[in-house]
Amino acid sequence: MMKKIVKLFGILVCILIIAACTSKTSSTAWLEGNWQSEEWSVIYTFKESEKGWIISGGDTVLTEGASLTQNEEGWVLTDSSGATFHIKKIEENRISFQQVASTGTLGTTTSVEFTKLK
Repeated sequence: MMKKIVKLFGILVCILIIAACTSKTSSTAWLEGNWQSEEWSVIYTFKESEKGWIISGGDTVLTEGASLTQNEEGWVLTDSSGATFHIKKIEENRISFQQVASTGTLGTTTSVEFTKLK
């Protein structure tokens, strides 16, 4: 009887770990892809790689290897130079995006809305 309880407990723990890993991996899946800003007339591509996040627009790479954190206002991508990219999820296919330059340099943008392309 005790073996069955231990075995059942082990299976439940494995299921919980698998479920936690699955939800963690897909928790930022909504951000990956092409996002268009009509106000800026630009399309940015957000992509997660083994080295971190990449934001590119056409031939221009805004950041590469950025780390993603979440705070009470949304998501923040921070690159190695200290520049941050603030992302607030409005809906599944709409975000508010703001780029803030690293300390000591000028370059804060106003917050702009992007729509995800299919």
